[in-house]
Amino acid sequence: MNFKEFLADKKLSCALAVIALLTDICFMRAYGVPWEVVLFCTAVLMIALFIALMVSFLKKRSFYNTLNERLEQLDKKYLVCETLDTPAFIEGKILCNALYRTNKAMCEEIDIYRRSISELADFVELWVHEIKLPLSSLELMLYNSGYTDKRALKQLRRIDGCIDTVLYYSRAENAEKDYIIKNASLRGAVAEAVKKLREDMLLSGAELDMELSDVSVMTDSKWLTFISEQILSNSLKYLSPKRPGKIKIYCNEQDGRTLLVFEDNGIGISSNDLARIFEKSFTGENGRTGQRSTGMGLYIVKTLCVRLGHSLNAQSVKDEYTRITIGFAKNDFYKF
Repeated sequence: MNFKEFLADKKLSCALAVIALLTDICFMRAYGVPWEVVLFCTAVLMIALFIALMVSFLKKRSFYNTLNERLEQLDKKYLVCETLDTPAFIEGKILCNALYRTNKAMCEEIDIYRRSISELADFVELWVHEIKLPLSSLELMLYNSGYTDKRALKQLRRIDGCIDTVLYYSRAENAEKDYIIKNASLRGAVAEAVKKLREDMLLSGAELDMELSDVSVMTDSKWLTFISEQILSNSLKYLSPKRPGKIKIYCNEQDGRTLLVFEDNGIGISSNDLARIFEKSFTGENGRTGQRSTGMGLYIVKTLCVRLGHSLNAQSVKDEYTRITIGFAKNDFYKF
């Protein structure tokens, strides 16, 4: 706030003060008061008015400039009232009180929704654990029958995978409460994902080429297994009908990081869709033709990689290949 803006706001008060001063001058002259006295009184009143305006301006300028600076500096701007000192003028006090009450009401409203979301997440986890029991019973029944119906087994595994996706999605936003970062075997975590999808791989006829050395990375092995499972599941879902499917998993070192690469020779991703495949609910061209897609799998993968501190990127050429790369930093990357 500058002095020009301040005067523009006070123009009505200043105009009334000038009118009152001119009226006083007229009355004093009407009663024969000498010009010297009139000029002296006028000067005193003008100086007093100027000083009053300057004091008010300096107080308000200091407060509002500080308010704007704090707003620029804060990420959570609703906390600005907590960083301000109580101003020395009434309008500032009213504003601070209004900000405080508004912030308090907003926090109370958010807390209501936070508790509701927490209860929903608890219910989802409970439901997932409850539904796992009949699924396990169905798989046991299929096992006892000698897996005579491979299609039923495939659909059962798909249901199980979808349920796991629901569970991990409900935990993804607060994954830090459920992971343990430590040295984990890269090959062991990926092998566990391959084991879970072995039936789907056999049914699809895809060839798997896994070239992973026994290298350790800083991660949570359970979450990495789920991430690997989602990427492999996508590779199997989008195999090309024009050639035998092949999935290659390998790792290498680059720029002081360990890179885990999943590469397939499937239908690929169009250049228009590639930049958006990690967005929530984005299905793209592939998700609309031939395969039904929710657009949640890779979004959850991206969210978990961000939470775990891993980089994630995708490369693809339509009708040729898709390559998903996860980057693991060295042991000192995770500092909390």
